[in-house]
Amino acid sequence: MGSLSLGDVELIEDDDNNTGLLWFIPNFSNKKEIRKKSMPIEVKNFASQADESKDMPNARMEAVNVLGQRVMKLTLAPDWKWSTDIKPIVGTPSCQATHTGIIIEGTIHCVCDDGSEATYSAGDAYAISPNHDAWCVGGKRAVVYEFAGAWGE
Repeated sequence: MGSLSLGDVELIEDDDNNTGLLWFIPNFSNKKEIRKKSMPIEVKNFASQADESKDMPNARMEAVNVLGQRVMKLTLAPDWKWSTDIKPIVGTPSCQATHTGIIIEGTIHCVCDDGSEATYSAGDAYAISPNHDAWCVGGKRAVVYEFAGAWGE
């Protein structure tokens, strides 16, 4: 097999296998170091490997940390309401956290202090700014996964 350096690309002719193939690969000065590095992957199960779990009135929060990112699973009872269940614990007039997530079960209605509101249901992605109240609707529990925000902290 022969090779020719072309600056940022190295041309390698594959004569060993008589295929006639030419390979273009990046010409890194430290190929051994580059090959040792791999894309890190971390997988955790909320039920069996939660880094944190917390039961609150009408809610359960489970959190995992994967590659330094906190991901939360929130299971909210059918009659969960932030202003009834969480407000007495945190002592603020409305929720002061930012939330970004996906709802996979149930429906939640959110009303912001400025009067804007939205209802989101299974399959919806959402982002909510601070200063809001929220509650489950439809008499069913809600399950959400949040990727940013301070829920449960």
